[in-house]
Amino acid sequence: MKRELRLLLTSECNYNCFFCHREGVNPNSNKEAFIADDYAFLYDICNEIYPSDRVTISGGEPLIRNDIGEILTLFRSKKVKLTLVTNGSLLKKNCELISKNVDRINISLHTLDCNVYKDITKTNVKALEKTIDGIIALSQTGNMTSIRFNITLVKGINDDYKVLNDLIDFAQKVGASIKFIELYPKTLDAFVPLTYVENYLLKNGFIFLEQDDRQIIYKREEQIVALTQIFCAFSEKLAKRGDFCKEKQDLFITPSGGIKICMNNQLEIPIKEEVINRDDLGLSNKILKATALFGNCNLKKG
Repeated sequence: MKRELRLLLTSECNYNCFFCHREGVNPNSNKEAFIADDYAFLYDICNEIYPSDRVTISGGEPLIRNDIGEILTLFRSKKVKLTLVTNGSLLKKNCELISKNVDRINISLHTLDCNVYKDITKTNVKALEKTIDGIIALSQTGNMTSIRFNITLVKGINDDYKVLNDLIDFAQKVGASIKFIELYPKTLDAFVPLTYVENYLLKNGFIFLEQDDRQIIYKREEQIVALTQIFCAFSEKLAKRGDFCKEKQDLFITPSGGIKICMNNQLEIPIKEEVINRDDLGLSNKILKATALFGNCNLKKG
C-alpha cells in the first residue's frame, strides 16, 4: 500500500482566505516542530512502511519558512517527486529555488479580479498583481516545474462563465493546468457543485479524458482541467467511508509534529519525540498506530 507524505510546514499564512480549511489544523498551533533533517528522517521511515516517491509540501504558506530552501533541496537530493502548494504571494523571489527543486507547484488562484482577490485573501488591492508577476516569472524560467492553479468554487466569486473563461485563458497563456475544487462542506451557502464547471467545459470544446476516485479530468488541445472534491467530501458519499479512508488516506504531518487522523477532528498522534531522537522503531510504531485509526472520523482528542 502507498501513502503519500504531506508535510504541513507551518500554520502561519500571510493570507486569511475565508473558505480555507487549513487541512483541519488549528491556525494558532504554529510550532514548526521539525527542521529539514527531521523531515528527511521522517520521509525515510515512512517510505519503508508505505513506499512512495511523492511528497507534498504545504501549510499555511510554506514559502514563509526561513529554511524552505534547505527543505526543498534536501528532498530533491532524495529524487522525490515534489509538489509545493502555495498562495503564490512569495513566488517571484523564490522562482529559481522552485524551478530547480519542485516538480509541480499548485498555486491558489481563485479570481483575476484584484478587488475580489483582496476580499478573499484579506490583503490589499496590489496582492493579485504580485502573485501574477510571480506566476509569469516562474513560467519563463524554462525549467522542469509544472504549474497548476487550484481554484475553489465559491458562489458570487467565480461561479460565472466569464470568470471561468478568463482563468482558463490565463492558465493557457502561462502553460498551467487547472484544478477546480468544490467548497467543503457542501452545506455552506457559497457552495457551487462541480457540475457547473463541467457544463461549461462541455460547451467550450473540452472532452473527457479520465477519472479516478475523486477527480474527473477534461482536455482541450493541450489544456488540462481537473474537477476535484477534497478527500472528506468524497468519502462522505460512500457507504463504506471508513474503509475508503483506511485504504486511501495520506500521511498528513502537522506543524507541531503529529500525524493528523482526520481533517474533521483535532486528534493527532504525536511523533515529535521519535523524530528528534531518530527513534526508527518508535516512529514506525507511531505511524502504524496512526494509520490504524484512519477511517474513525468521530474520534475525539484525548
